[in-house]
Amino acid sequence: TGIPVDSEASAARAADKLLARGVHNVIITMGSRGAFVAGDGVRRMLAGRKVTAVDATGAGDIFNGNLAVAIAEGQGLIEAAMFANAAAALSVTRLGAQRSAPTRKESEQFVNTGKLPSWPEEELRVGENGHEILANQKSRGRRKETSNGHGASHVDRHQGVMASGTGGK
Repeated sequence: TGIPVDSEASAARAADKLLARGVHNVIITMGSRGAFVAGDGVRRMLAGRKVTAVDATGAGDIFNGNLAVAIAEGQGLIEAAMFANAAAALSVTRLGAQRSAPTRKESEQFVNTGKLPSWPEEELRVGENGHEILANQKSRGRRKETSNGHGASHVDRHQGVMASGTGGK
């Protein structure tokens, strides 16, 4: 759109521009500030969840995946975006990409109670390549994985939904 998104007002302008071009639904993620949702008769800023971020790797993918699941299950755009927002917020509290994805139960608990699930403690060390690796993983039966150290800033465009990760501050 050419519109820098740094506030709810600028997100609304960007969303309106996309809607005018024929996109049916727009979701602009704004990192810790939340997500702006716009569609037929809908214009709403969803507040970010208060968490202590450790690693944003994969947060945008987790948002998009959870959004798709919720929409496929028949949730409305706002409800689906709230579910996705919660899942992405949980994901930034852990290191890594795949291993940071919360379970459905964890996401639903966070949506319903606002309480973070408890994570087991993990010991980190630096591998030969300079990346952090988990030396002692005690949780969830997932394989050990390195963190790539990249943020989650990206843009994914879809016919019906646009989600743009801005890596908000």
